Amino acid sequence: MAALLFGAEAATAQTGDGAQLFAAHCAMCHLDPHAPGDSTKIGPPLGGIVGRKAAADPDYTRYSAALRRSGMVWSEASLAAYLAAPTQAVPGTTMALVGMTSPAERTAIINYLKSAPKR
Repeated sequence: MAALLFGAEAATAQTGDGAQLFAAHCAMCHLDPHAPGDSTKIGPPLGGIVGRKAAADPDYTRYSAALRRSGMVWSEASLAAYLAAPTQAVPGTTMALVGMTSPAERTAIINYLKSAPKR
């Protein structure tokens, strides 16, 4: 039982870290998926991204041709690779992120995105 509680506390802490990391690394271009309202930022909305096909939000029209052609489905693994090195994961992408070198930070952001409501 203690392990289950510790695991839940760790997940909550990681989601909290994810919120801070999202604000620091992503919010300049992407609307926080936990915040209500429409996206008025340059990047696409990220609510419900895990399990969604890349470049598939019908309301966002500025995806790069490379991302549209990728055929990728956003899984935890593909998001981790993309956050680590966007231009290596999808050559020709227009995402401005240089890359997140910390696996723990990538995991925290992915967990934060997973906990967001679907758009």
